[in-house]
Amino acid sequence: MNDDPNTTSNSALKQIDYPEGKYPEYQAEGLQHVKAELIRLLGEKQKDIVLDLAFWNRKYREEYKEAITKHGGRWLLVFLDADKEVLRRRIADRRAQRDALSLNDKRRDGDTAFDVDNETFEMYWDGFERPVGEGEIVIKVL
Repeated sequence: MNDDPNTTSNSALKQIDYPEGKYPEYQAEGLQHVKAELIRLLGEKQKDIVLDLAFWNRKYREEYKEAITKHGGRWLLVFLDADKEVLRRRIADRRAQRDALSLNDKRRDGDTAFDVDNETFEMYWDGFERPVGEGEIVIKVL
């Protein structure tokens, strides 16, 4: 589960269909939906669930671990460890693919709408708390 589809299905595309300043509000709504759906699925006790969220700091990760445990689930933290240049290349590739599409192309979605400039990239990179000693499994991304 990911908050982007919920955010974009309810609010459309950032900087295209609504002002950038509304993004935090719409993202919060998307995350509320993800958490409610997570709890619902945990109640079914029949499925493996993958959360595809940034989990950018320990407190945020702990919040989800506690919710999963409280509702009878078992969490597994997988950290996809990528170097800065790998991430920069992926962002540039995604932007190039998006920019090759017409504005009305249905493949333009929440995953393609967000522009990450250098300043924003550095802010996210510097603010990310790598999981250490949290029971994480680390996979090196090349």
